[in-house]
Amino acid sequence: MRWGFKTWAEKKAVEFRKDLSLKYYEKLPAELLANHLGVGLITPKDIPALTIKEKNLLLNHDSSSWSAISIKNNSGEYVIIFNSSHSKKRSESNLMHELGHIICKHDMEKIKLREDFPFPLRDYNSIQEDEANWLGGCLQIPRKALLWGCYKGMNKIELSDHFGASMVMISYRLKITGVERQINR
Repeated sequence: MRWGFKTWAEKKAVEFRKDLSLKYYEKLPAELLANHLGVGLITPKDIPALTIKEKNLLLNHDSSSWSAISIKNNSGEYVIIFNSSHSKKRSESNLMHELGHIICKHDMEKIKLREDFPFPLRDYNSIQEDEANWLGGCLQIPRKALLWGCYKGMNKIELSDHFGASMVMISYRLKITGVERQINR
């Protein structure tokens, strides 16, 4: 990632909360942030051009082959198509990741076509993926908010419920931000 990106992302996550009249430690639902940014959220069910077979393929409960994609519509506005068969907490993470790409103004490197997938997939370089992963995690759980929850005595399950984040995301953010080490001292 570029120098200073992690600090910028943490500040941006708190700024968005402030813009939306939320405290830094409050949950920021992806839908609220998407609306604020003018980004539409849809699932394959909302796409009339898809056949029932294609919709079933994309929304198969076992389908973990895709999470979400962001595209520009004909009007130049962003839309995120997300896999609604995933849990609510995983969907939040997926949406925040895609919002991360949009906020960072990432350009796709290329488009991938797959026979088993009814629409093209965007392909980003590894730096852009790292940035979207980091910013997405910050948007969902800023480090400052994670510290707040830990100092309040919240365990991982309580943090997960409070932020609407998966246990995987909570564990990741605790470790990658250094909060876990800081709290254990």
